[in-house]
Amino acid sequence: MLGVGGGTTYDVDQGVRYAAGLTNDSGTVPAEVADIINLSLAGGDVTVDRNGDSNGDGVLSCIVDDTSGVRVTNYAFYQDTSMAAPHMAGVAALMKAIDPGLTPSEFDFLLIVGNE
Repeated sequence: MLGVGGGTTYDVDQGVRYAAGLTNDSGTVPAEVADIINLSLAGGDVTVDRNGDSNGDGVLSCIVDDTSGVRVTNYAFYQDTSMAAPHMAGVAALMKAIDPGLTPSEFDFLLIVGNE
């Protein structure tokens, strides 16, 4: 939805509307509308450790450092929805794969109660 120079909330709105198959300025919709839209724009703070585990409050992620010319794998905490949104989109996609008729309300309920 956003280009090299960024974009506006209007651009985001139009992209979401298109993906969801809703009326948008392009006048078109995709052949198959999205059930799940991964939207990551901001939010999070790795400078804070609210749970006291000696790590910043981010999402633990796999990384590769190749600045030396050799690929070295490691883990790092990253913040913002760029890390959290893909995880949630993956969970939602797996849940929809099991139950294609899953509604947003049912998804919310199941996410809250977990495996109770």
